[in-house]
Amino acid sequence: MMALVERDRAWCEGVLAEGEVGWLAMSTPEGPYVVPVNYRWHGGRVVIHTSLEGRKIECLRADDRVCLGGGGAAEPLKPHERGGCYRPWRSVLVFGRARIVEDIGEKLGPLQDFLTAYDPEGKFPALKPEDVKKILLILVEPERITGREETGEEKS
Repeated sequence: MMALVERDRAWCEGVLAEGEVGWLAMSTPEGPYVVPVNYRWHGGRVVIHTSLEGRKIECLRADDRVCLGGGGAAEPLKPHERGGCYRPWRSVLVFGRARIVEDIGEKLGPLQDFLTAYDPEGKFPALKPEDVKKILLILVEPERITGREETGEEKS
């Protein structure tokens, strides 16, 4: 059996910092709702940018409890010593409360972080207040973070 390793918060934050797309889970009266989102790990919280309307926003206004999942394959497919193959993976779950940010001044810094991350050479100009009017920002304040990794090593 392969080893499933629980990881500490520092490891989890490293995985979150490397990620760009996560899965945001929310609760609705009809049941769970999960949607992919672009995110950044910034200042000890999850920062999500999105449009100003849609089902995700309706869900968050009704219930701010969320869980963001991220991670994926940690390495390419490898041969297994017992035969066959395996693919090491890692995952992080962030449980917390989401806050919708509509204030332009509060949105500017985190959204500039998105732009800088996606455009490290600085080909695009810095964001101005008028640039962020059509973008909604969601901040997820973590209450609990868990992380696991399948290393491919045999469990003893």
